[in-house]
Amino acid sequence: MDESNHSHNTISSRIKIHYKFHPYCDEELEIESKPRTPTGTYTVIDREGKRLKVPYWMTNEQSSQYHIEKIASIDIDSMLKLQSFIDIHFKNSNP
Repeated sequence: MDESNHSHNTISSRIKIHYKFHPYCDEELEIESKPRTPTGTYTVIDREGKRLKVPYWMTNEQSSQYHIEKIASIDIDSMLKLQSFIDIHFKNSNP
């Protein structure tokens, strides 16, 4: 095997996990493979050398903004969309 080809195919970058509820939050992990789409996952190597799958969205800085509220709230637009979904999909399911 040609060594130059081997190093060319190796990914040697790192990714930071921003999602605060992930056990490796704020840590940079070595990337083994990158997601093919924005909804995909990274395969990373953790500090113990184990492979993990990390969803792409957890590496986005905006994911650090998620938090838990004492009182849940849902905006009215989302409630109306939910009602519409229920009406469409469950309209004929009642006997």
